[in-house]
Amino acid sequence: MDYLVSTGTIIKEYLTKRKISQKKLATDTNSSEKHISNIINGKAKVTTEFALKLEAVFPDVKAEFWLGIENQYQLDLLRRAEKKKKYKSLNLRELIKDYQLNYLFKGLNYTSAEKAEQFLKLVNLNSFREVLEEINTNDKLFFHDGGNPHAQFTWLKLCEHEYELQNELQNIKEFNKVDLLENLKTLKMIINSTEFDFMVNNLRRFLNYYGIALVVIEAVPTSLIRGAVKMIDNKPAIFMSTRYKYLDSFYFTLFHELHHIIEDDLSKEGYQVVLYEEDEREDKANEFAKEILIDQDKFRLLLRNKEELTEIDLITFALEQQIVVDLVVGFLERTLKYDYGINIYGKYEHLRTRIK
Repeated sequence: MDYLVSTGTIIKEYLTKRKISQKKLATDTNSSEKHISNIINGKAKVTTEFALKLEAVFPDVKAEFWLGIENQYQLDLLRRAEKKKKYKSLNLRELIKDYQLNYLFKGLNYTSAEKAEQFLKLVNLNSFREVLEEINTNDKLFFHDGGNPHAQFTWLKLCEHEYELQNELQNIKEFNKVDLLENLKTLKMIINSTEFDFMVNNLRRFLNYYGIALVVIEAVPTSLIRGAVKMIDNKPAIFMSTRYKYLDSFYFTLFHELHHIIEDDLSKEGYQVVLYEEDEREDKANEFAKEILIDQDKFRLLLRNKEELTEIDLITFALEQQIVVDLVVGFLERTLKYDYGINIYGKYEHLRTRIK
């Protein structure tokens, strides 16, 4: 990261630590108080002459120290000016909005040009033209939910950076589809929890054991993204967001993405993401998630009393299925809406767990 620190800022820290006022510094260096104020505020340069005067005030700090800081500060100012020139022809306001750079660099006092520069470093590309080329040549970055592809690109790159941070790569074994399929019941037991952070830690350990990396981060605003999978260093990785803030959505997306890995839908370079609803692979992944999470035959039996279902019925069914009740509520809401035209969204909200 590029931080712009003036020599005056350092001088002020020395004055504070040694309990010397700016007025006293002005007297000791035979300078005006206005000149000292300008130096402190970065409006005036520390010259060779003034550096020697500072050396007299702070005998343990050589003039070369102050001149070194001043030279670095002036170089940083020139670099900042060059960055502004570099992006002058671009509509930085639109770029910042499209790629959600204010969100990405929140809390950092960057100029618009610096945000653009740091973003290019993050995605390891030289220009926004290269960024657009990567997006346009990879149609898998477009999601059927209608999210902003630029923000989706930002989220995916954030996930790639989190890949090594969130996983102990040396402990990830070679992917074994047969072993994974034989232990899906164990995976289902792991997600039978409303303690999200605890569950994610156990989930990551489980997936790593069977050769899959897991990254979980918030969705970038306007990306409308739930999950994606990608091959990294010949290892399958699942990227998950907490977009909907509900456990049932997270768990459903997890098994949806897992199906892409099991069915070898991944390419060595690109992403496999939630594409279009009519995409055959997406339909199969959805059916896989449904079958794993809830016994569909028993769920249809539950629906026979759809007009009279109580929360006790849903809790009891969840206990029988050994799943969190959130999943029953989610399945019930979607099934009643799309298969029967009955909207019960919000009716069982008190039974759901929000992801913080």
